[in-house]
Amino acid sequence: MIVERKNWSSTHYPMRGAGLVLFDDDPVSGPTMHRLLGAETDLHMARIPFPADDNGLEASLRAAAASLLPSAPPPVIGFACTTGAVRLGEPRLRAAFARPGCTIMAADPVHAALVACRIMGLRRIAIVSPYDEEQSRMVAGALSSQGLDIPWLGHFDATDADITSISAESIRAAARSAMTCRPDAIFLSCTGLRAVPLIDELESELRISVLTSLQLLAWRMATLLHVHPMGPGRLMRATMRTTNP
Repeated sequence: MIVERKNWSSTHYPMRGAGLVLFDDDPVSGPTMHRLLGAETDLHMARIPFPADDNGLEASLRAAAASLLPSAPPPVIGFACTTGAVRLGEPRLRAAFARPGCTIMAADPVHAALVACRIMGLRRIAIVSPYDEEQSRMVAGALSSQGLDIPWLGHFDATDADITSISAESIRAAARSAMTCRPDAIFLSCTGLRAVPLIDELESELRISVLTSLQLLAWRMATLLHVHPMGPGRLMRATMRTTNP
């Protein structure tokens, strides 16, 4: 039996599609981004292997983006890697996600941090990083080159395999140590760091804004999609106030 079709139109379905590219061995970004983007957004993911160099990274990102809903590309694609976004840079990331005849906006944690800090009036940013000193300074340099002051940089010197195992208490202790420089905000860098669940408690204790890579990425993707960002933190709450009537 064929039933009657009634008013099939995309205007009746408010869901927004978004793409996310993440690494093969990343157990944190996918579930966290699903929660942060919330029920208004259909999240489509593509995984890539960790590349040997920047050219390999760009090629992998290009192939992953092309695989996301080929017949109806998502308008926003996020890249769930902080250091990878620094290495590649925003112009190359946009180029990797571009598709002929489509307008696709790229999002990454680093550019999201710059936009968020500008909107919230944050200038002095303390960074807690899981990486070694070289990679940590690379992230700090990307932010300072765009006018932010980085008065404190702490790093765990963890390997890629160990980042997701850094304990909540270790992250809390590092954030408390960062307060010696009286920052406007603390940036808990890296999408593999299990930091999103700590945002509200740290903001309550430290009385400043706490930003994390995945929170920033989700916030940026949500605002580009014109949907309400979900999740913890002053950043999300401030955006909810400005986007709600």
